[in-house]
Amino acid sequence: MLTNSKRRVHSDRKGAVLVLFVIMLPVLIILSAIAINLAKVELVRTELQIGTDLSTRAGGTVWTRTGQIAPAVYFAKVAGSLNEVQNTPLIIADSDIAFGNNLERANGGTGRFVFTERDPAANPDIITAIEVDRSVDAGLFFEISEINSITTNASSVTSQVDRDIALVVDRSGSMAYFENEQFLFNTLTSLYNRGNNEFEISAADFIDAVTDFQGPTQFDPENPDVIPQNLPTVNIEDTLDAAGSSRTDLPALSLNDRFYPDSVLTAIAAEINSSTDPVYTEGLRDLRIYAETLNRDYNSPNRTAAPEQSRWAVLEQAVDAFVIVLQNSRLREKVAVASFDRNTTLDQVLTQDLQLATDAIGELIPSGSTAIGLGIQTAATHLLSGRRINAIPTMIVLSDGRNRRGISPLTAARNIKNEFPFVVINTITFADGDQTEMAEVARIGGGIHRHANDGDELREHFEEIARSFSTVITE
Repeated sequence: MLTNSKRRVHSDRKGAVLVLFVIMLPVLIILSAIAINLAKVELVRTELQIGTDLSTRAGGTVWTRTGQIAPAVYFAKVAGSLNEVQNTPLIIADSDIAFGNNLERANGGTGRFVFTERDPAANPDIITAIEVDRSVDAGLFFEISEINSITTNASSVTSQVDRDIALVVDRSGSMAYFENEQFLFNTLTSLYNRGNNEFEISAADFIDAVTDFQGPTQFDPENPDVIPQNLPTVNIEDTLDAAGSSRTDLPALSLNDRFYPDSVLTAIAAEINSSTDPVYTEGLRDLRIYAETLNRDYNSPNRTAAPEQSRWAVLEQAVDAFVIVLQNSRLREKVAVASFDRNTTLDQVLTQDLQLATDAIGELIPSGSTAIGLGIQTAATHLLSGRRINAIPTMIVLSDGRNRRGISPLTAARNIKNEFPFVVINTITFADGDQTEMAEVARIGGGIHRHANDGDELREHFEEIARSFSTVITE
């Protein structure tokens, strides 16, 4: 009897799960449909936000540069159409675009930005912001209660935001090197190895000069007698031929050890006359100018200036280009200058007279070691004490070497961002600059990093950063 009872109970349970599944299946289908529809709506909202962000950024940038309504509207529409929403180009209508005055901060500068629409035709001078507000119907995969679409909206505001900018520049001794060191060494090696010894120096003396100085980046120009430890060994004897009068390579020499007698300048002039390669000829001309001004202006008893065509000289040209971009914008930027060698100085306080910034750099002469972190600290102290409340404090830090003195630039950047997260730090490395470390400084500082191999690239990077200041998406 006990066995039969157990069998009946077991038999009565058959099909219970199936019944539950049949009851719950419609609920599961409905929940799945809702989840899929919500995912579709969220995807459309994301696509729409990306499109409106790019549209307002394009329109705002054009407005900042031209002050013209029609081009700003046109490029806002074009930028929108380059983005797809639901596999269809985003169409921005005139009615979706609004112009307004400068974004104002609520609560004494601690709250969110507020956009106030204005008529750009009535008073274009007060227009400092553009809003793009666009709505689309997001089609649903599954109709629910006769609802087959949901209207979704995205709004984006781009504003002209003034900046207080500190140029933090490396004035260490290596900035007096030729702008293209590889070209210099290749050229002088070729001249030396031709056998007529344009250097007017014996092989033994040349070896002595090389032995005394192996690698300019490893020595402190202010302490040339202090020899760093663990230097790589260069077997100079292996580079001489049987007669002991020819070399197969030319090691790097310090600024103090470089020598350019008249015979070398004459040899470079002969190269210029015989060259048929315009790029090589231009490099030779720059090199001759560098060699002449190094002897005349930098290695003279009364040092008067950095050599022409040196890294410092092309930095001056890049800063000139940077200032021109700022002067041609509608923004009211201020610029300060801080520089560093083994120490750091504030060379120009924040000023709207941008020519004063270029003049300050023009008065500096590179020499000494490298203290990047100290330069960052000096610039930050000045920016934070003298900045305008509605301006973004921004640094552009340039170096052609590695930090050798004082606080690490990484530590300096972290300290600043931890206390003042609104500060932006951009970095540019030049020639032998530490790209890895300076890229990390820019990442910490919320800015961008660029590397320049020559003067043309340096100027392009400064101009790029200046143009990036034109507008900021603030909502």
